[in-house]
Amino acid sequence: MTRSPESSQLQIQNNQGALRLGQVSFQEEIRRMIEQQTTQFKTEIFERMNHIDARLNFIEQNTIIENKTIQFQGKEWILLFGVNSEDVHDYDSTFWTSEDLIFPSSKKISYKTTFKFVEFSKKPIKHLYIKAENGRYSELELPETLPLRDFFARSQVTNLVWKSGARDPLELITHRPIRNISKPEWRINSCPTPPCRSFKIRLGGYSFDNWPENYGGLDSLGQPCSAEGAGFGITGEQYSLNVQWKKSFGVRYPYDYPGQYEEGQITMGAVVYGRQ
Repeated sequence: MTRSPESSQLQIQNNQGALRLGQVSFQEEIRRMIEQQTTQFKTEIFERMNHIDARLNFIEQNTIIENKTIQFQGKEWILLFGVNSEDVHDYDSTFWTSEDLIFPSSKKISYKTTFKFVEFSKKPIKHLYIKAENGRYSELELPETLPLRDFFARSQVTNLVWKSGARDPLELITHRPIRNISKPEWRINSCPTPPCRSFKIRLGGYSFDNWPENYGGLDSLGQPCSAEGAGFGITGEQYSLNVQWKKSFGVRYPYDYPGQYEEGQITMGAVVYGRQ
């Protein structure tokens, strides 16, 4: 049967229409696929950004000190000073004895900043609360009520009494209680009297894990010192050619030795609160 020209032309038109419809459907399918991929990418990016925000919030919550005062064991404590792991304020630094104020480098106080508030020099205190960057703390009691700067500024040694938390500065910093520790565990302005080897600590204590008690001489109260210790304001002058001999807060073993627990050269940030 022979088709008429009109019928053939109609068939061609129908085929062209179907082709155009197929092209439109194909284009629509491609568009939907692109939209789906775009939505998926946006979702993944959003989730990753949320994850990053969560990590940043976690870090901030663990490093930012929100308040200048805190409540601990039912008492209010006020922030006195803080040091970070980069700035170096060793025993001989005027940081400990001057009344100069040092304000944080940023609006947010953290373990990454060094600061010293007026209360350090003016507020009489009887108790100290030391909080290390690792989250551990030590609560100590002073023998009398004075501004903390006054204890540092006078030349005499002051012994402190441990109350709670990490019992000695090495435990505070390294997490590990060390048995062979100096007594008392915490002192202010402790250093051997000349001509013994000079290993000086503004606030902290000594250990005898690698060197005996008589290795470092005695301080002005007749208490044994050593060539290894931990705490604030450390100067190890007898081994000054080594790179680890000055610290604001940390652990120091001479000759840059790691020490008994491979943690003999730690530096970290810390803050100190006080109250009467």
